[in-house]
Amino acid sequence: MYKVVFFDVDGTLLSEIDRSMLASTKDAIRRLIAKGIKIVVTTGRPYNLCSEFKDLGVDMFISANGAHIKCNDTVIHKSVLSSKIVHDISNFAEVNGHGVSYFTEEFTMNGMAAEDERMTKALKETLNLHKYPEKMKSLAEEIYCICLYADETEAEKFLERFPNLTFDRFHNYVMNVLEDSKVSKLTAIKKVLEHLNI
Repeated sequence: MYKVVFFDVDGTLLSEIDRSMLASTKDAIRRLIAKGIKIVVTTGRPYNLCSEFKDLGVDMFISANGAHIKCNDTVIHKSVLSSKIVHDISNFAEVNGHGVSYFTEEFTMNGMAAEDERMTKALKETLNLHKYPEKMKSLAEEIYCICLYADETEAEKFLERFPNLTFDRFHNYVMNVLEDSKVSKLTAIKKVLEHLNI
């Protein structure tokens, strides 16, 4: 018998086209939970953009591509970016006019490129957001993931400036910025299995 099921979000639980969830998908999740099977939502999204799943009874989330694991109100694991990297990337992005998003348990931006149509399109296509998110109030918060908004040509200056970081493109205008190459959904899944003693 299955004890736990891990689901990806975008393109799996949510439509790749409009980020909606089918009624049959919601019903399947509820039925699995009713059978006592632990459901774990595994996503690149920040934790606060998972509320639709909480409403279905899901209580465990791997978010920020594995950098943050939370069950109910308990953080099981987190991989926090160093303050220096956060500040360096943020300053370089601001000087060069690029948007940066910050994944704490919330989702915020640096306030740059809010009027850029590519930014608007990327936010809609990747997170189904129709307006520019709040500006980050303080870079002193724990930040689990940063996304850089830049096309391939624009991103080259970041790759040159930060050769020790990993820039992982998942959209033609968005890249994850990773300090620890060990952060991944797979690593997080292993941590969840350890936590659940499975």
